[in-house]
Amino acid sequence: MTHPKIARSDLPYRAIGSGVEAAVLNGKIAGLGTVSLMFGEVQPGARVALHRHTYEEVFVITSGRGAFTIGDTTVDVEVGDIVVVPAGVPHTFRNTGSDPLCQTAVHAAAEVAIEWLETPS
Repeated sequence: MTHPKIARSDLPYRAIGSGVEAAVLNGKIAGLGTVSLMFGEVQPGARVALHRHTYEEVFVITSGRGAFTIGDTTVDVEVGDIVVVPAGVPHTFRNTGSDPLCQTAVHAAAEVAIEWLETPS
């Protein structure tokens, strides 16, 4: 078993387009076989490019406001909302507020794998 505590500051951060950053905890690194986490921050006006995964994803909004498009449906979100994305469904989201849009994304896989349907800008 790996250590039960991982400091978020120890996770690798990466830019995913202009104004979008994420820290990733791949479950297989932490000794998990079916769950990974992505901690994302989207700056005001920024958008995450259209993408999909071969597995389900659940977002928990921790700060800010935004709009998520999942398939043909768009929903407005704010702190405390939960967004569910089925496997294989294209999705994107953008910050519609004046503060950073932060969310924790739960990926139902041992490793985060993104199929970009648009080039992140």
